[in-house]
Amino acid sequence: MSILSGMQYPHWLMVAGAVLVVLGFVGLAFRRNGIAEADREPREVKANGK
Repeated sequence: MSILSGMQYPHWLMVAGAVLVVLGFVGLAFRRNGIAEADREPREVKANGK
């Protein structure tokens, strides 16, 4: 019997939670990287808010 098939339900929940946390951190890293790259682009300055 393999390790994965021998895991009980609460252990599967812990594994799934850990995977979700890792995916959340990866998404946060990509989002922060995208925001940082957008800030580097020059912005057009318009007079009188037009």
